[in-house]
Amino acid sequence: MDNQSQRSVPEFGRCILHDEAKALDALADSLGEEFTRAIDLILSSTAP
Repeated sequence: MDNQSQRSVPEFGRCILHDEAKALDALADSLGEEFTRAIDLILSSTAP
């Protein structure tokens, strides 16, 4: 692997991680009452 390729791999990884972080921020901002209801249902369920 040449120096250019070695530098581009970490940069590619950083880009991917930044994109995923943006997506997670958007998801976190979208949580609302529906999420609360889903968690309440999970917590109130009984295991078979």
